[in-house]
Amino acid sequence: MLILFSLLLMLFQQATPLVLPHDDIVTSAQWDVTETRLLTTSEDGTIRLWDARTGEAIWQVNQQSAVRGAVWDQARILAWTKGGEIVVLDAQTGSELQQLSLDGMISGARWISEDEILVWYGQQVVSLTLDGETLFSAVHQTRVLQAMPSDRHILTYELGGLAHIWDAQTGEELRQLRFNEETLGVAWRDDESGLISWGGDGAAVIWSIEDGQQLVIRSLDHTRTFVSGAAWNADQTRVVSWGADETARLWDADTGELLFSARHTDWVTGAALNKTEDKLLTWSFNTAYVWDIENRTLIFSVSHDNLVSGAVFNQDETQLLTWSWDGTARVWTVP
Repeated sequence: MLILFSLLLMLFQQATPLVLPHDDIVTSAQWDVTETRLLTTSEDGTIRLWDARTGEAIWQVNQQSAVRGAVWDQARILAWTKGGEIVVLDAQTGSELQQLSLDGMISGARWISEDEILVWYGQQVVSLTLDGETLFSAVHQTRVLQAMPSDRHILTYELGGLAHIWDAQTGEELRQLRFNEETLGVAWRDDESGLISWGGDGAAVIWSIEDGQQLVIRSLDHTRTFVSGAAWNADQTRVVSWGADETARLWDADTGELLFSARHTDWVTGAALNKTEDKLLTWSFNTAYVWDIENRTLIFSVSHDNLVSGAVFNQDETQLLTWSWDGTARVWTVP
């Protein structure tokens, strides 16, 4: 009887998540390092901080346009908007520390150092101090989809199949890399010796870019349809890819062997391995799924009332955070 009660309690906790409501699409959600607070941003023009245990709002900051995302260094929060605003907030109080205005819709931003941020918007990528001084600027031919800094370089990728490697200190363009025009994105290896690309040609492709050459090392093929994303695992020996063929796939990066394939009923829009890499987290349409890789089985799934935008485990993987077009972020108990 006690075992049955425990099972019913577990199912009830999973089915009744902690709900953090917005008035429009939730564009990002994340825990702080202590996992006592949750940060969310939304198309409703707000940045909100919540008590992660009770779901009570700690503070809310309103912007003039949709907030597309945020990152924090725990003491400060860096957020960006559709209207071209960059805002830096005090993470404890929500008070505004700095605001910068750019001429265009911002696609993304990230901290480079304590006093420097990297921002990409329209056809431009810029590195700025918090006082607004431009340290690096690069204009592209088309819309910039990604910008990834390393210690020495900045890798940018623009719509149409062209990537650029820049010297982070001087701003000099060191190299161009050309891909299929239908390529949607790229991700660097940590040692910058290669990268992976994905897109409309139905494959995630591993490239070597050493010794001034750009060579295909391996093509990780889905069916001939869009691969909407790909990512390296922690030591970059495996690759996760996902796409419109309704699968998320795990590959051996060295041999190209397909290690696991998770079949869904709709386009897969995101995937990530857990820390121990024995589980695969995926999201497709309005549902997030957790898969057991070794046993090739679905462990559990949770659903929203509209498209799921993203999902992430907490540190000990006892909770799952999801956010959605239904205007909520939700915290679920992992069975």
